[in-house]
Amino acid sequence: MPGLLNLGFSNLIIGLLWEMLIGWMLEAMMGSFRMFLFYIITMIGSNLFASMLSPYASFGPEPFMIAMFSGLIGCIIVFWDHLGENFGRKACFLVLIVIIMAIALAYIFS
Repeated sequence: MPGLLNLGFSNLIIGLLWEMLIGWMLEAMMGSFRMFLFYIITMIGSNLFASMLSPYASFGPEPFMIAMFSGLIGCIIVFWDHLGENFGRKACFLVLIVIIMAIALAYIFS
């Protein structure tokens, strides 16, 4: 599994924590089987895509975390009406996910 390759112990722990946190949110929206398929497809696809961009970006869980963030943003957009009536909370959650994704992208390509 390319998403479990890491550059060190701290990279492994941070990557696994992010995968657990984002995966937990996605699994609550998608269900276990669809999350499993999403996990496998995005792990392989994101690392292949990142290897086309840069040989350094294709190693480790970072490309996969970006794919999971994208899946989370997609789920938020699809289930926008089911997240409640408070528009400010929904918009803040979406903006927070985008900001975290931008920080992760900056980390990958720095």
